[in-house]
Amino acid sequence: MTDFFADPASRVRVLVDDEGRHALWPVRAPTPPGWLVSMAEGTPAECRDHVIAHWPGPVFGVDDPADTAGPV
Repeated sequence: MTDFFADPASRVRVLVDDEGRHALWPVRAPTPPGWLVSMAEGTPAECRDHVIAHWPGPVFGVDDPADTAGPV
């Protein structure tokens, strides 16, 4: 099985919850309750850049390149 988020051809969106947490989410999946769409659609890289620009907290894998277990 390939990693959906690692595939540059994948289409994802950015979701945000009421605490300001962001998540990448496949466009083919319905938005879960409690989350709003922050960026409608893009590649995983485009959506990751959106998260970096709009999330005030640390972004795992960016602020600490050794940490890849985070939500991005």
